[in-house]
Amino acid sequence: MAETEVATDSQPAAQEQNAPAAKSPDGLRRHVRELSERNRGLVNSFSKGLDDISRAKAARAELNERTTGLRREKAGIYSRLDALNAELDAARKSADALRKDSKSDFKTLSAQLERLEWKLQTESTNPAKEREISTAIRNLERELPAAAKLDELGKGISVKMGEKRQLLSRLDAVRRELDEAAGKANAEHEKVIKLAAKADSLRKTISAGMDELSKTIGEKDRALEASAQTRRQQREEEGRQRHRIEAEEKKLLGERMGQIRLQALEIGAKLKSGKKITLEEMQILASAEQ
Repeated sequence: MAETEVATDSQPAAQEQNAPAAKSPDGLRRHVRELSERNRGLVNSFSKGLDDISRAKAARAELNERTTGLRREKAGIYSRLDALNAELDAARKSADALRKDSKSDFKTLSAQLERLEWKLQTESTNPAKEREISTAIRNLERELPAAAKLDELGKGISVKMGEKRQLLSRLDAVRRELDEAAGKANAEHEKVIKLAAKADSLRKTISAGMDELSKTIGEKDRALEASAQTRRQQREEEGRQRHRIEAEEKKLLGERMGQIRLQALEIGAKLKSGKKITLEEMQILASAEQ
């Protein structure tokens, strides 16, 4: 599982380097774009970190569930072993008691009894020998039930011992699996703690970055407003200057026209008196009539 690495120590220095040298609107716009891009990268890293935490928690939960199941199985094995040991102790005590009533095992006694019965039926012997064989048969028949029970107990003990060996083998396997699962669960837990610490550090960095972005946007807006205000003032001043020039030109034009009209009156009087006028004077008369 990939972990999200968060480098926070160098970020303040990087922020200082990214800060615009001049608080011009264009410089602030660039800084806003840089901060926005950086914050998007941080948010993406934070989101990936949360995904890593979720995966680590899921793995830890699965391993914890596994260890719980193994502990439950181990407890069940111990419980069954305790019961088996009690059953084996009881069976061994019963077998010890039965051995007092049977000097041989069931198979041996059965073979001896079968051989004596066959001998009694097939061989011709004297009465004393027959009585001896019959007595031996009766003695074997008295021992036979205890031997049969002892044989049954022996088979039961053998089955239980086989089950015990299987349980002990499984117990060893469960212990190994439990140690492995518990170790992995602890490793995932440590990973969750480490990732959570990194995510918290990244969250603080993002918060600081958002604050800086908000502050820079405010500075940009104020700079734009100041620039717009300056342009408005420049346009107003240009308008006032233009009006002053136009008024001055109008005034000068009025004065000039007044002079032309006076000259035109003089030239008109001259013309009426029959005197000749020059081309320039004719132009003055024409200008006065406009």
